[in-house]
Amino acid sequence: MNRKTNHAPTAGERAAKAVLALIDSFKALLASFRTARPDAQVIHHHGSPLTSTDRLAFAGILVVEDNIHDARSIVDAIRNYYTFGEASIYLATCFRTAQSFFSEKDIQLVIMDSDLHDEQGDGIVLTENFIARNPGIVILANSSSRMANMKMENRGARESITKNVANLRSWLQANDPAGSSG
Repeated sequence: MNRKTNHAPTAGERAAKAVLALIDSFKALLASFRTARPDAQVIHHHGSPLTSTDRLAFAGILVVEDNIHDARSIVDAIRNYYTFGEASIYLATCFRTAQSFFSEKDIQLVIMDSDLHDEQGDGIVLTENFIARNPGIVILANSSSRMANMKMENRGARESITKNVANLRSWLQANDPAGSSG
């Protein structure tokens, strides 16, 4: 009932109400797209200055990870480790973006999700592509599955860190000590 005149809503009033409800639904749909995870992120991390004789071994790091929570943990571990020097962290959540970053950026280290599932390919295909283009690239396999990590190592990954940030930190300390000691 219409409150002002105490009569049933007209067809025009019902149509207007339906249109407003449709607009609200459309707004909610658009808001959900804005909160969808991006397929790429670039983080420029600046630690304290290095001494004149030190330099980072891995100033360009590509993290390929489709699980956003695992990706955040890895990026946070890298940022916490590199207290000295400047590092660029390129986060790719899909195959295409990982290939673009690898082609366009100066990457020295790749942390590869062994379980990456993308319609264009997986972590093994990316590893093979990256090694074919740059045989000296350092790739760390990153899966909770021992079998997946072994497959990656058989395709050229240097080691596996098994989705464990403590393992990543230990690996960085052994292979890029300037990042934590300046």
